[in-house]
Amino acid sequence: MLGQLFKSVTEMGVNELWKQHGQQVQGLVVQQLLNVAEEKITQDEELAKTVTQIYQLLPANIAALLPADLVVNKIIENKAVILSQMQQLRGNA
Repeated sequence: MLGQLFKSVTEMGVNELWKQHGQQVQGLVVQQLLNVAEEKITQDEELAKTVTQIYQLLPANIAALLPADLVVNKIIENKAVILSQMQQLRGNA
């Protein structure tokens, strides 16, 4: 089973996997970050630490496909979008 999973990841590439699962991961991260002070999220080092902790909460099937460092890097790349989503959700609460 792990051999097939590795083959799948290798054939598809992590960027393609991110395209398929990135929105779901990003949504989960946004939900988890709602309880974190915005000042911590704007600093890349603090955001990376927090996302690494959130990564442990991802569904096993997604975590098995997407390496933690990829998830952290993609979330940091999309930090502005994530902050915007958080502000919208906080405003609606």
